[in-house]
Amino acid sequence: MDLIVNFVLYSESEALANDEEGMPVAGYWNNDFGWVTLEQATRFSAEEAQKMSLPIAAERDACWFAVAG
Repeated sequence: MDLIVNFVLYSESEALANDEEGMPVAGYWNNDFGWVTLEQATRFSAEEAQKMSLPIAAERDACWFAVAG
């Protein structure tokens, strides 16, 4: 069984800016809704990640992370 790897965009500055006590961290990118939780983040293939421009983050720190599934 092959492991499928996708990529998500994460920004620590957006996670900190959207941090509310008791709420999930909203530092992941969703193409429709902007900065959201990991569960809501848009998953990108390796090909899509290579072609996509990074979204603007508060500190311009958006970066790619590999996730399974």
